[in-house]
Amino acid sequence: MAGILEEVSATHKKIIDLLAKGKNKEALEFYTDDCVIMTPGREALQGKDAFLKFIEASAELQSKVDKTENVEEAVFGEGDLVTSRSKGTVYGKDGAVIFKRKALTVWKKVNGKYLVHNVIWNTDAPLNL
Repeated sequence: MAGILEEVSATHKKIIDLLAKGKNKEALEFYTDDCVIMTPGREALQGKDAFLKFIEASAELQSKVDKTENVEEAVFGEGDLVTSRSKGTVYGKDGAVIFKRKALTVWKKVNGKYLVHNVIWNTDAPLNL
């Protein structure tokens, strides 16, 4: 189980790093084609194209982000589908916390690698912008 936790944690870090650099399409390589993303206050996004549109629409917020810390707390299950529980903090360029979030992510093994298949996340409080 520890190996799976390390793998999904490393993949999640790659996604965060790519998104921080504006490499949105590259980040989507770590999602399944039929992924479902459930973000706060919105309808579920289905598929990579819908998620890419969401990311691009969030460019203004992304421009205010300095860094994101993420901690994968636990992984449940084994095999081709596992679920992780994580928490994270997003900091602005002034060092202030923009928001804290928590998430449950279902990872699906495709061609030997765990990819984000379904994720639901929420914030602890409204965004601090």
